[in-house]
Amino acid sequence: MKIKEINNKMAQVAFSPGSLYPIYLASGTALDQNDLSANVRPTLDLYQLDVSDPSPELSLCGSTETESRFSKLIWSDYSSANSKNLLIGGFENSKICLYDHQKILSNSNSVIQSLEKHTGNVASLDINPFQPNLLASGAGSSDIFIWDLNNPQVPMTPGTKLQPLDDINCVAWNKQVQHILASTSSGKCVVWDLRKNESIIKVSDSVSKMRVKLVDWHPDIATQMCLSSEDDNTPYMQIWDLRFATSPVRVLEGHQRGILSFKWCSQDSNFLLSSGKDSRLLCWNPNNPTVNGEIVYDLTTVGQWCFDLCWSKRNPNLVCTSSFESQVNVYSLMGGRYNVTLTTSSKIMDSFGVDNNDIPGSPTAIPQQSVQIIEPLKMAPNWMKKPCGARFAFGGKLVTFGKFTDVHHPEQQITGPTQAQISSQRVHINQVITDQNLVEKSQNLENALMNGNLIEFCNFKIENTTDQNQVAIWKYILASFEQNKNVKYLELLGFNNDTLDIEVKKVLKEHNLVHQNENNLAESFEKVGLNGQKPSDNASLFGKSEEENANDNAFDDIARSVSPVNLHFNNETENLVTELLLLGKYENVVDILVQEERFTEAILIANYFDQNLFHKTQQRYFRHFYKNKFSNVEKLINRNWSGIVTTCNLHHWKEALATIVTYTSGQEQMNLCDQLGKRLEADDKPENLINACVCYICSANLDNLVNCWQKCLGSDETDTSESLQDLVEKIMVLKYCFKNYHPELSVQLDNAQSMHKLNSKLVKYAKLLADQGCFLNAYSYLNDSNDGSIMEMKDRIYHVLDPMVIQQFKLRKPDNPFKPVHHQPASKRNSFGQPSQSTANRSTNIFAPAPTSSSVSQYPSTGQFNNMAPVNHPMPISNLYPSQDLAKRSTTPNFNKALYTAAIPTVPAAANMPSMSSFQSKIAEQSQNAGQSFYTPSPVPTQPQVPQNPPLLSYMNNRPSTGWNDPPMVAPKIKNTVVNQTDKPAFFQPSEPSSMPIMNQSLPNNPLQMFQPPSAPNSQFQPQQTYQPQLVQPQHTFQPQPVQPQTQQIQTHQPEKPVEKGPIPSEHSELQFVFDALLSKTLAMSSNATTKRKLEDVGRKLEVLYDRLRDSSLSPNVVQSLHSMIQCLKGNDFVSSLQLHSQIVATSNFSEISGFMPGIKVLIQTCQQMNLNL
Repeated sequence: MKIKEINNKMAQVAFSPGSLYPIYLASGTALDQNDLSANVRPTLDLYQLDVSDPSPELSLCGSTETESRFSKLIWSDYSSANSKNLLIGGFENSKICLYDHQKILSNSNSVIQSLEKHTGNVASLDINPFQPNLLASGAGSSDIFIWDLNNPQVPMTPGTKLQPLDDINCVAWNKQVQHILASTSSGKCVVWDLRKNESIIKVSDSVSKMRVKLVDWHPDIATQMCLSSEDDNTPYMQIWDLRFATSPVRVLEGHQRGILSFKWCSQDSNFLLSSGKDSRLLCWNPNNPTVNGEIVYDLTTVGQWCFDLCWSKRNPNLVCTSSFESQVNVYSLMGGRYNVTLTTSSKIMDSFGVDNNDIPGSPTAIPQQSVQIIEPLKMAPNWMKKPCGARFAFGGKLVTFGKFTDVHHPEQQITGPTQAQISSQRVHINQVITDQNLVEKSQNLENALMNGNLIEFCNFKIENTTDQNQVAIWKYILASFEQNKNVKYLELLGFNNDTLDIEVKKVLKEHNLVHQNENNLAESFEKVGLNGQKPSDNASLFGKSEEENANDNAFDDIARSVSPVNLHFNNETENLVTELLLLGKYENVVDILVQEERFTEAILIANYFDQNLFHKTQQRYFRHFYKNKFSNVEKLINRNWSGIVTTCNLHHWKEALATIVTYTSGQEQMNLCDQLGKRLEADDKPENLINACVCYICSANLDNLVNCWQKCLGSDETDTSESLQDLVEKIMVLKYCFKNYHPELSVQLDNAQSMHKLNSKLVKYAKLLADQGCFLNAYSYLNDSNDGSIMEMKDRIYHVLDPMVIQQFKLRKPDNPFKPVHHQPASKRNSFGQPSQSTANRSTNIFAPAPTSSSVSQYPSTGQFNNMAPVNHPMPISNLYPSQDLAKRSTTPNFNKALYTAAIPTVPAAANMPSMSSFQSKIAEQSQNAGQSFYTPSPVPTQPQVPQNPPLLSYMNNRPSTGWNDPPMVAPKIKNTVVNQTDKPAFFQPSEPSSMPIMNQSLPNNPLQMFQPPSAPNSQFQPQQTYQPQLVQPQHTFQPQPVQPQTQQIQTHQPEKPVEKGPIPSEHSELQFVFDALLSKTLAMSSNATTKRKLEDVGRKLEVLYDRLRDSSLSPNVVQSLHSMIQCLKGNDFVSSLQLHSQIVATSNFSEISGFMPGIKVLIQTCQQMNLNL
């Protein structure tokens, strides 16, 4: 799209260098100025290019007069001591002048220096891209000078002058090699090597006889150049590669007349701009191998021959052209809206001073405004792409891309391409570890889990943790490893059995002192003889003997034994109780005793008579003494553990938990601990949250533990690596403990479906580990839950793991986390809009062709064709011929095709092709029934079956499957067998003329009898009706003899013995040893069938290399590079090996290395992907 213009000036143009801003456009009056009057002075003008200004006119910033007209104008990056970015112009008077653009802008004397060594018109100038002080110029008499702008007095020449002497039309420096220069003259292109000071090659096309005028080098590939000619007989450009200089590698054809100018874009080698005498301005992609080249942008001008063009170096979207119509235009390749003004006036009429309106009958010149929409480039240019970038990927991978220069080992000798040539866009994948502390802690936990040293791990955490709350939790986790964990829990709660025993002994000791005092009093009575015993001298206080005392005791016993029982008391209540007991009314007795608060007697009587009454009495006792108060005795006696949990004071949570741990077990204990933990967690106090975590540890409820832990830390710290590591350590240690030390608690862990909070934390932790490259550890922490996040993370990590790791640890492939969705494919339609038949509905008959969509014949029903069955195609014709040939074959109908088609056996589609064994059985059956045809005739029906609503048919709908001049279809190959030609079944026979016998049967007397319709799709050998088309007799009649069918004879082909090859020279045996070792290891490690096939092909290509080594037919440079590659492979440096591979391919003869170098590249890349170590 044109955005700026300069009118009434035909000029040589040049954009300012990329380092200058704003962008300037220099225009110098061109040599071919139409106005040659003395009043017009040539000038050098500078215009500022402001794309934001909607005005189409460029603003003139400075101008200076020149002594002659310009033949060439360039704007260089060269800067001298007093000036920068000099403008260099070549003039028709054989001079070269250097201008300071700053002085032009200030309207002062801008000429810095004038170079006068040439003869004739200086038609071409170019600045060396590596050394801006080197200027190449070409003029008449085959003059080519290389000027050093730092010392321009004595220029040098690239070599001997070309003979015959002629004008130098163009000179161009190589963009990759600084000492290579190209020039054109006398219709040929000459390449010079300034180090040797001679020409190294002359490029010309001996076939097209193109007279080369312009040349430009490929910006990226050092050996490629583009040539063009302004001859109308050769209106194209040729891309040459000097490595294969016999013919151009690509030809760009798009212009209708000769090419006036072209220029390769230095920022993107995919764009080349050309202008021709056909007034077309085309932008090409010269790297596209499309025939005749790919045009990515077309700017067609009206009657403008652009003889000069250039790319903007700062904004490559802009290009400038200069035409013979005295107009300079600036275009944008990004497209957009363009206002076009069309008028009927003509510059030619204006030159003669004639107005169209003065001529009778001439149309009035009325300007017409129109808006033209220009499309942008077809492909994105490189300057719009990121030159480099980085992106973090899953698993802590840092993917970077950019232009990197290969780093070679010092011992490697680099010959051929330079470093600039080896530089290329590369993608690097690096593993980035951002949290080394997390990796170490995770590895320590993994080692403890694998070795079972979790008790030591808990002790380590207790000793190295400063937070007392964390220490308390780790102590409870450590207590879970005890066989009798409840006892350990009670100790941690402050209920130590040893301490309680000491307290009990202390209490009992005081009680024993009271009893001891009573015992001492009894002893005192004994001493005074009150118990019938004598004192120490056997004397009694009453002076009686022992015999007398014994007699008295005997009488006392007799008196007691005969004492009466007293059943009547002075107390009325006692008398009533006695009477009720005698009558068996113990319930009333209990009521009276409770009323009298004699609960001991009431409980004893109730317990003796009735257990229900006993429990009621207990309740009455507790209601009486513990009104509205918590009673542990009541809850213990009633075993109301839930009541203890729900009614206890939270300050006494330890007592409640101790009660649960002591008196309950199993699932009941786990539920009660959960219940107590939820009460503590609901309180939301920090100390109660820690206490709730202790309860959840005792209940083995890890999901609630995670939730409570999250509340302890707060929402801001739960997802940090440190907090997740601390949580996962607790969770994994507890899971290991419960599964291995207390299997009865693992039931709670097996219900992983309900642990949503735990699963979410495990996924986050696994993601953190995966980001550090610890894929195996991350995979081990994910359970077998059907949770979507767990399954998705496992699937991602599994596909990142090395196949060797998966095989070593026998990891099972996780289930697909995504539900499969089956899409019903839309019904396919052929080119005529009719639904195509599915292959599933095709007939399985091996001798019957597939049915078509219509059962009506494509020919008129005349004569015997009335009863003719349709001829079905064995397969769609689009499967036999390319799509581009279908139109050609279908536009010229030939009705004789059906006559020959009917005589050729139909070939089923590949999907329905029978096996070899099925053919052998059918051929054997045919041989037994000799004399019978495959198709048994049947009575001819009077009318063919026609559908009720037949579709509209034409020749295009049902065309013959093959043409009369089509080549025969290739028969399937039979491996390792030799089939007798005379015994082949008709299916394997190539198509013959219609006069040949069919299916090994003799021709009938009437040759038309051999045409029979195909069988029905649902039957293999159905009786067929016959039809007799009008057969065109061939010119040469052939009378075949009856041929009897013979049994097919198949002989087993003996495989040829392999040819023994000689040994590889000893100096190259290391190549074979290393390559074969790598190949064998990759084959052993590969489980993919596709990879194995690639590696087998690599083995065959390596044999080509070994043969070349045996024959010593490789060049020394290739052999030396291969040995350097082997040294890199032995050091497992696959990157350098691939770089050496690229160097060999770039610098060697293609025919020499094409047989084995692709295989070596595949082998190295496979080893790199498998992380193989030699």
